[in-house]
Amino acid sequence: MEHLLTLPEEAQQLLYGGIIKAWVGQDFSEARRSVLAVDLQDVPQIATYVRQLFVEWARLSPEESIHNLDLVPEDLHSIVITVATAGILDVLTPEDVLRLYADKGLVFANISGALAQVFNAWSEEDPAATLQWITENTEAGSVLREVGLPKALENFALADPLRAFETGLKEPMGDITPYSRGQEFSVIVSLVNNGRFEHLDSMLPRVRTLRESTHIHS
Repeated sequence: MEHLLTLPEEAQQLLYGGIIKAWVGQDFSEARRSVLAVDLQDVPQIATYVRQLFVEWARLSPEESIHNLDLVPEDLHSIVITVATAGILDVLTPEDVLRLYADKGLVFANISGALAQVFNAWSEEDPAATLQWITENTEAGSVLREVGLPKALENFALADPLRAFETGLKEPMGDITPYSRGQEFSVIVSLVNNGRFEHLDSMLPRVRTLRESTHIHS
């Protein structure tokens, strides 16, 4: 590490990626110790190298990185979990991934990117089962529901657009920004993106916006 840092910054940027991949693969503990030992004030670009180090570890050893998040700087937890999730989904079911993250005490609000990966993979494989799990195991307004439901509805819409739309309509609007729409709009987006226009004439007039919801309840 010391020799690398003596090179011009441009050369460091060219070489570091390849070096860190090999280093993490051979001895992550030593790579971590060496990189974290560098003083940020002496080498401003070290923050970038630290990030690359932990991202590469998450990619190479996804389960290990999740089980050892105490080794990761707190400000990098989210990116490490997001990167690791892709690998973990190769060996665990989406439901088991969610259970693992809950058991680890992860704050779901801080890992929405990882959760989106989980629900997207799950709903692509079995949208009906994903939708059922969400409606039965999450509460309205929860992070799991807010992240997972749009993914499930988008994929379920391709199998049963009318049922998906009605399911979205049942969801409360929640605390969303002005001019946002209800969960049923996820169904519209999915159908349009996949060239499915047969139900849009009946669905579009029923899509809720925040202004309409506020007027109804005022």
